Amino acid sequence: TLPGNIHKWGKITGVLGGATGIMNTYTMTAYRTAKYLVQSTDSTAGTYQSTEILVTHDGTTAYLTQYSTIDTGGSELVTFDVDVFGGDKIRVKATNNSSNAIDIKYDRTIIPV
Repeated sequence: TLPGNIHKWGKITGVLGGATGIMNTYTMTAYRTAKYLVQSTDSTAGTYQSTEILVTHDGTTAYLTQYSTIDTGGSELVTFDVDVFGGDKIRVKATNNSSNAIDIKYDRTIIPV
């Protein structure tokens, strides 16, 4: 049987301009690859970003690629990064490139090791 929590929907709200928020974390000993469909909203400016992210790791280092990005405001509203923390957790981070607070919603699918 597969481990639980294969599919998840989540959100972070009110990420301040220039700030980085933790979008999601998961245990790297249980899961190797995750795919995120992400929607970011700057309600003040009326701009939006939709993007996909793939994350994987080799047991030591985490890797991320962002692709299929659509930005309605002409520039990237959010950029993403990933790291390993606590020795066994993957942390997906979102940095707000807007001067306004933004909201981020995501849909995650994850694949066990």
